[in-house]
Amino acid sequence: GTLAFPGAQQAVVDDKTGAIYVISRGAKVVLAKFAGCEAGARELARKEFAGPSENQQSFLAVDFGAAKPQVWLGNANGRREGHGLLRIEDGGAEFKLVEDLSERDPLALRGVDRITVDPDTDDVYISNDWSEILRYSGLTGKYNGAVKDGRADPIVTTDVAVSPDGYVYIQKGPRYSGPYQRFDRDLKSAPLAGTNTDSFGWVFGRYGQGYCTKGTAIGWDGRLYSLGMLAWCQYYVVTYGRDGKIINGSRWSEDVTKWWAGTADGD
Repeated sequence: GTLAFPGAQQAVVDDKTGAIYVISRGAKVVLAKFAGCEAGARELARKEFAGPSENQQSFLAVDFGAAKPQVWLGNANGRREGHGLLRIEDGGAEFKLVEDLSERDPLALRGVDRITVDPDTDDVYISNDWSEILRYSGLTGKYNGAVKDGRADPIVTTDVAVSPDGYVYIQKGPRYSGPYQRFDRDLKSAPLAGTNTDSFGWVFGRYGQGYCTKGTAIGWDGRLYSLGMLAWCQYYVVTYGRDGKIINGSRWSEDVTKWWAGTADGD
């Protein structure tokens, strides 16, 4: 079957009734419910919300366990950073906005992009879909990062990874390019062995969701794998050793080395 719903982005089906919940992507987020997916299926309810920022997307989930289905809509309602998590009740002929869960607590999580977990401490590092990382306890769900003026004081970065030996690696700064930085689990500076600096390497082509390709991972051997760009839309994976130095792969060339060296002072 086919539904006429311009800009359709995500759909959820009610297995019991066959009804379909669907959201669109655009300047406005349209949430609609249809009786089915056959041609001419009746639209049962509709509600519009201000859309997220350019290059970002909304997310839809529906809980059918309650007396009235509860619709969860993330990244909508017109906020630039951290677009909230809306709980919307399906009243049959209309959708009723019940609350924005991100307003319950000034330390609550808002937008989500990437998630990294420290398996030894159960700390969960979560990107707010822009250029900030917030840390929560995976056991309690409580925020356990820094606090400023009663609100979460995030790590200003676009990506994070935790090594098997407990170091936290971040892509330093909020801009399109910058080095990696190594912290300990208390998020204090942790210089590389034999040096007096915690910074190394270089990443280009990152900022926030839709403005970069994120990707940082650390193997059991301590090697850090970094996804970035050598030039705009020219993607590359660079590998760093425990000492922070590049491990040249078979596709590495002298031209790449020259380009890399020339990037370190720019943005």
